[in-house]
Amino acid sequence: MGAVMRRSLVVLGLLAAMGCGPKSIDIAVNVITTVCDPDLDPFNGVNFVQLRVSGTGLDTPLFSNAVRTSGQIVVPEIPAGLARVIELRGYSEDPASSPTRPISIGRSLPFDVPDVVTDTNRNVAVNVFLRKVDSFTPPSTALTPGQCSRMRQPRAGHTATLLKDGRVFIAGGYRLDGTTQTAQAEAELYDPATGAFIDAPKMALSNGLLAIQKAFHTATLLNNGQVLLYGGELYTNGANNVVIPQTSVLIFDADRQQYGAIPPRKSPSPLNIARSHHLAVTDGQGRVLIAGGLTRKNNDLVPTTEVEWFDPATNQVNVIEGDSLPRVDASAASVQNGTLVVIAGGGDGTALLGDAVFYQFDAALGSFVRQSKRQLLKRPRRAAGAAAIVDTNDLLMVGGYTDPVAIKPDSTSEVVKTRDDMVDFGPSVGSRGDVCTALMPGGRVLAVGGRTVDVEGMPPRSDGTAVVIAADGTTGQVTAGAAAALKVPRWAHTCTTLSDGTVLVTGGIGESSGAPQTVLQDAWVYTPIPPP
Repeated sequence: MGAVMRRSLVVLGLLAAMGCGPKSIDIAVNVITTVCDPDLDPFNGVNFVQLRVSGTGLDTPLFSNAVRTSGQIVVPEIPAGLARVIELRGYSEDPASSPTRPISIGRSLPFDVPDVVTDTNRNVAVNVFLRKVDSFTPPSTALTPGQCSRMRQPRAGHTATLLKDGRVFIAGGYRLDGTTQTAQAEAELYDPATGAFIDAPKMALSNGLLAIQKAFHTATLLNNGQVLLYGGELYTNGANNVVIPQTSVLIFDADRQQYGAIPPRKSPSPLNIARSHHLAVTDGQGRVLIAGGLTRKNNDLVPTTEVEWFDPATNQVNVIEGDSLPRVDASAASVQNGTLVVIAGGGDGTALLGDAVFYQFDAALGSFVRQSKRQLLKRPRRAAGAAAIVDTNDLLMVGGYTDPVAIKPDSTSEVVKTRDDMVDFGPSVGSRGDVCTALMPGGRVLAVGGRTVDVEGMPPRSDGTAVVIAADGTTGQVTAGAAAALKVPRWAHTCTTLSDGTVLVTGGIGESSGAPQTVLQDAWVYTPIPPP
């Protein structure tokens, strides 16, 4: 017979083995119902439990329901196929008799059930972490679920990149030694299958002998599964924290757990361009457009003018001849199914810029080219969160600052409709800039954290509020609803959508008005309310 998981029982919170004889797949499902924050107990108020199985070729999920007090649930037979996911939901009322919103949800990482069973593929172990919906829950490991997991290092201005195997590669950033900023070479991995943070190799060359420190760099997942680490900055002169943008460009190979350098540019100069706080956006073919940010000229920190792109086919960085785009704190996304890259807003160091410009790859020229197409924003802004929404046709810009230098946060959002050549205001998102945005399943966007001021002229502080922004795929109407707030406000943090649809938030700067800044080491997982 084909490989299936027969009807069986899962004891909630314990390990359950499932099988159907010598030619079956044995799947051990460990449902973790303990969390390290007792205020976020995922079983509080749960009276009914539903188990769902989804995956490639399963047009309708397989269901099974049980009363919580029974302590067990029947697992439907799982046919052979790819990307099988076991999901557990907790409800206050019986979902089989009345539609109701789940209180808690947990999903396994995708796994395959093969057609042909061998000794090497018959055993599969999956963890399901049950967490309250619309909550930020600290991660914890399957082995010690009552103890919160933290990053290996405190970090701000770092990157967090979802790898193809579901892990998150966290690299660089800076820490504070008193008031002195120190850029980091350390990297680590978060594994959502286990809930653990583990050390990754330091960013380095020459077999690890030449450490590469960087903060406010970019980390871009390439089609081959490697990560492009571009630019960044380090700091000199002690507590004066003089910013030195970097030219280094690395490739991280997660499978080999090692770094490599790419060849220098061929023209107009063999030197790579030093930049930090820049943008790196992948188009539909996997090419990476690199623009904006800061560089140092004549001892001054100024906007970078050159626009570059990385070609994964040649492993080469190229400059777009004759193009100049001096922008800092702009927003960007790949739109129209990756055929265009849009860069909007930002500043040039002295003034805000209120337009959106577009780049497209020209196969005949063998380069990205700036298009004549240009759209004007409703309100010039910098340091706004960004995401591509409505079938990737629109650029959503969330919050930002309405001054080229000062922290003057804005509460509005706007939508650049790239097919209609229109720009509309979106919903209110809370008054803040440096917002972190994450595109979740179903086209919804989580906007979390940032930097704000309570009264104009007062020192800034970190923000912990979150909103979930949704766009109607038919009408294009964009709405926002309040989400649970982070317990610890932050900016210069990361938010990364995981393969199970949750969002991992890591690190950042904790800042109270007038108090010294702190660099955070904690992490949180946001579990969204599922679509109806």
